[in-house]
Amino acid sequence: MRQSHRRGIAALLAIGTTVALGLVSVAPANAAPSDTWATTSTTTNTDGSPNLTGSGWTQVATPAAGAALGTLSFTRNGIAYTVTVNVPDSWGGPLLVANVIANTTAGQSWTYAYDQGDGATSEARYIASGDAYYSEIDPGTLTYYTKTQSGDLAVAVTGTTDIDYDSSQPLTYTEILDVTSDGRIVHNLTFTNSGTATLSQIGFSAFVDTMLNGDDMIPIIANGGNSVYIDNGTFRLYLAMLGGDQMLAGDYTYRNTLQGFVDVSKFAQDATVINNIDTSIAYNLNPADLAAGTSVHLAFSEQLKAPSEIVPQNVNVKYVDDDSNGAAVTPKAGTVTKFTGMPGDPVGFTEAMAQAGVPDNYVYVSVANVATYDMDATTDQTIVVHVKHQHATSSLDTTRTITYSGAGAATPGNPDPQTITWTVDKDLVTGVTTYSAAAGSPAVVSPTVDGYVPDIATVPAITGASTNTMPVSSTVAVTYKVLVSLNVVYVDDDANGQAVGDTVTLTGGSGLPVGFTAAQATIPTGYVLASIDNVANFPAPGATATITVHLKHHLTITSVNTTRTITYTGAGSSTPKPNVQTLKWTVSTDDITKAVLYSSTGYPSVKSPVLTGYTVNPATVPATAATASAVTAPTNSAVTVAYTGTVQATTGGVSTAGGSTAAGLLSLVALFAGAGALVLRRHWAR
Repeated sequence: MRQSHRRGIAALLAIGTTVALGLVSVAPANAAPSDTWATTSTTTNTDGSPNLTGSGWTQVATPAAGAALGTLSFTRNGIAYTVTVNVPDSWGGPLLVANVIANTTAGQSWTYAYDQGDGATSEARYIASGDAYYSEIDPGTLTYYTKTQSGDLAVAVTGTTDIDYDSSQPLTYTEILDVTSDGRIVHNLTFTNSGTATLSQIGFSAFVDTMLNGDDMIPIIANGGNSVYIDNGTFRLYLAMLGGDQMLAGDYTYRNTLQGFVDVSKFAQDATVINNIDTSIAYNLNPADLAAGTSVHLAFSEQLKAPSEIVPQNVNVKYVDDDSNGAAVTPKAGTVTKFTGMPGDPVGFTEAMAQAGVPDNYVYVSVANVATYDMDATTDQTIVVHVKHQHATSSLDTTRTITYSGAGAATPGNPDPQTITWTVDKDLVTGVTTYSAAAGSPAVVSPTVDGYVPDIATVPAITGASTNTMPVSSTVAVTYKVLVSLNVVYVDDDANGQAVGDTVTLTGGSGLPVGFTAAQATIPTGYVLASIDNVANFPAPGATATITVHLKHHLTITSVNTTRTITYTGAGSSTPKPNVQTLKWTVSTDDITKAVLYSSTGYPSVKSPVLTGYTVNPATVPATAATASAVTAPTNSAVTVAYTGTVQATTGGVSTAGGSTAAGLLSLVALFAGAGALVLRRHWAR
């Protein structure tokens, strides 16, 4: 292996305070939310290392140095971009590079590589142990993978190295590079102790030369926190550490010692961190022991923006009331509700600021924050601060006193008052007060006193159900009434008020409601209820009162049919067929007397058919009258209709119409006889 940088690298890895590495960490804890695949493009193994054998990964045959592993094209803010991921072309250098970004809309291509911007290399990586040695990743051990999902591209590489060139100290290195469809490039680096012994004081650094299209002296500008940007007027590249110990900026010439490198988080927004030198960025993990089978992680991101995208962006702060379905709430006076900044810059709105703006009578719940300004100038971003109503609570006691009276010396003693403790909750926003009790007051049965009846048999329970009406103390007076009685008699209205059945006696307190209803009346078989002469209250002692239940007989209704047959005669073969009429009779049977009545609407009239050459009698069979309440059972009946033929004769111009058929025939005989006589007389005269 090449050893040109063996000594001195430990110094750059040991800067700052040594901290424990995040052992068996699945992903950086502070990964930016907008990194679509920063933590989800693959699953992890039990030792915390990425799982590249599943989750949609495809192994790539060993590619040549500088070859493109994948390309992702996307459109952002009307600009078409293409990002190309390349293979490294040198020892110890980058394992994955995504340093060529093309603006295909403008026909521009940008690189940020230290190797003359050829799009093949942009980073160098070193692993150090203790304060003496370092190791580089052997390109010959590397295996490459690719994956696409939901418009995003992921490329992965894994390889091994031996710490201090000692095969008993194997370290597995894995990098996953996620290129998201919004143009963010995220590097997730994982280092796993694949040996059986703890590796002592393992540190790691990744260097990014900040050359832009051949300009190696590009200044580094602070972007707040562990984030910077570089800008050559043609485009701006944002660099941010998502997980690690330090993000440093300094002269690339001194990357082995970090001489002159500074912590970028110490600089104010948009302040120049370093300039007029061969600038570079170092992402560091401090040296710490790494137990066998455990992993540590380092993550950083890059995102390029064209000048048209670097315009001020707005973020609005909105307070919403979770107790009123998200209704807008006006924050406390003086609260800043609009922030303006450049894309990629941190907004700077904190939870403390959100809490300070909570208006009176509200309570802070949470904040859906916006970390950085986006690049969509057409739509403002929104920070939502959730609040809820503040409540004031107290307690209230009420009592219920029950008193007994009316039974003289036998009147029961009054029970102890019942006490209910109510929780009083006042909504300080709506002003609505709610009263509720964990336990209410139980029901109280009034004591039994011989010869008396209480007007309230049971004083009902009071529940502790919530109410918006303030509960108050109360008194319930139970009065005993003298026990009296009244009779209930049943009479038959269809039998001139004759008594039916036995008299029933009801008892109750004098003056108290009787409450007798039709449902309580016992109706004997064969009767139906007609009406009730009711009594509202029990009588005074010594007085009488009677409830009269009026009954009437129940009628069982059935039916029977009769027929009237109309027979036609006298027309020979033309005689109509008989006409049979059916009449339905209603039969009403009194269930008590068993008397039966018959009623009907009667038969309708029927016109006799008209036949040529005949007269008919009768011309219409008449209707029968309706029958109501007849006691005689109906029977069938019959009617005969007769037809008579008509004949016409003509003699010497005189027409004679005979009456009956027989008379007509005799006339014809006489006529013929007369004619014969006339002939004879003429014969004899010759």
